[in-house]
Amino acid sequence: MDSKRVLLAIQEKLKWESRKTRIEEKLSQIREKKGQILRQIEETRSRVAQIAAMGVISESERSPSGTALRIESLR
Repeated sequence: MDSKRVLLAIQEKLKWESRKTRIEEKLSQIREKKGQILRQIEETRSRVAQIAAMGVISESERSPSGTALRIESLR
């Protein structure tokens, strides 16, 4: 192999390694954000349950048409 091809192969390898690293970092950020959102959902559910226990809102207001099912699918 001539030196130009070797250099091109090395450059391509470095380019793909860089892309892989960026994708892994972005995926990590997305997973972290998902965890934060799920924690917020749980906190909100807890607050809604506390308010419902006080009788301020009715059961039908607590669980609007399948919202809980859609949220559960995120887990």
